[in-house]
Amino acid sequence: MFLIREEQVKKALLKKFPMLCDVTIRKEYPNTLIILPEEEKPLFFFIADIPENEYVVVSESLKVLEMFPDEESMNELFPTLYYLEMPELSYAVSGKKLVFSSAGDADYLPGFINLLDASDLSGEIVKIDVSSRFNIRVYCQREQESYIILFGNKKELSEKLAFARGIKEKLPTDFVGVISVEDPRKGYADPEDT
Repeated sequence: MFLIREEQVKKALLKKFPMLCDVTIRKEYPNTLIILPEEEKPLFFFIADIPENEYVVVSESLKVLEMFPDEESMNELFPTLYYLEMPELSYAVSGKKLVFSSAGDADYLPGFINLLDASDLSGEIVKIDVSSRFNIRVYCQREQESYIILFGNKKELSEKLAFARGIKEKLPTDFVGVISVEDPRKGYADPEDT
């Protein structure tokens, strides 16, 4: 028990089980080792066409948690994830962080998705298109009515989200169209322009 080094055990466990984001290890003498694992939280999925469609589940830390051959099997384990249209990736390997072709694509994604998840829009989001960090779009559906929120680039996303929510509150519940907050100083709603 005295020879066990907690940091070495932690490092080995994190390497062996990539679905863990952290491990707490405590010794209780004379002969007990307590290991408390913390799993990665799944946040979104995307569809990769490598070589066939794979449904790829990704965590808050942008680590690939699991890949599924179809949406049905993914939904059995993860029924409430957001669907993202992704920017170009260099690779996506299970247990490893996503590697984007452009380094600027990774920095804002988890924070933006968490902002959306915490907002009152979360139950209406159908798809989040971040394939271009200069043309971010969120597709929403409320009952049979759908609308799109255009965020434009990745700058000032929390302000743009608050602005979009303010515009949405003033619209009728059956609004269909586009809410644009690409410029956080002047947004607009355009009915039927989906």
